[in-house]
Amino acid sequence: MEAHRAGGIITGRAEVFIETHYRMYIRGWVGMVCVNVDVHRAKVSCGSGERKSGCGKWWVPEVSHTFEVWDTCADLAIFDIVEFKANNIYHVYNRGNNRQNIFLKERNYVYFLEKTRKYVAPVCDIFAYVLMPNHFHFLIHADERTEATIAKPTITRTALSEAFRLLLSSYSKGINKQEGWTGNLIQQKTKAKMVFEAEVNDLQYATSCFHYIHQNPLRAGLVSRMEDWHYSSYRDYAGLRNGSLPNRAMAVEKLCLPIEDITRQKELKDDSLKNIW
Repeated sequence: MEAHRAGGIITGRAEVFIETHYRMYIRGWVGMVCVNVDVHRAKVSCGSGERKSGCGKWWVPEVSHTFEVWDTCADLAIFDIVEFKANNIYHVYNRGNNRQNIFLKERNYVYFLEKTRKYVAPVCDIFAYVLMPNHFHFLIHADERTEATIAKPTITRTALSEAFRLLLSSYSKGINKQEGWTGNLIQQKTKAKMVFEAEVNDLQYATSCFHYIHQNPLRAGLVSRMEDWHYSSYRDYAGLRNGSLPNRAMAVEKLCLPIEDITRQKELKDDSLKNIW
């Protein structure tokens, strides 16, 4: 049975395989399972059953109470570029699904940064970051660790793509558990824009992106001074915090940043920002 959008009712003993941005395997006698996904390919085999389209979900009515789920993590880091190349610099960003807030309490920001340190920091150098109530930005420098590939049974990902997948899926699970929510917290497509190519050696967009990231809370009216926003790397560059998440020494060297350019509010022109997205 093929379907482009999930929707149906299955009764009886069922083996369900759904592959999309979500990957879920359910076998045996199952209870009710609801997966809110758009399915690009779905195959269902069952002893007896009925399928009805249109509800946008797979419904498996209660038959028994046991089921096994091997992987229900969304592929939240399917980047819109094919590969990352060493010595290039990338702007990575995403936001809440339907623009909803993804950081609801102060401890959520800390939790996200802990996950970032665990999953993302080992595979790249982070030059700058900011966490906003409903979105986030990173400026990262790629190297051989970032280029590495990780083979899964059905897909091969770059190390950075896998790192963001683990970061966002584990963070989403934590927030959904905290709030008693289900469904997507963060948009499924994480964006990655190359803002510096080593072979071209033009730093304009990378430096503009660096300053834009740090100015985000100010431009959004959340604070009156950049140093008052605790969930960005600006405080580390301004000497107000000795955090180790951003690689400050490398950022200053690679971006050719004078210290006065780092700590003051640099005027950014629209034409210098249009190519960081």
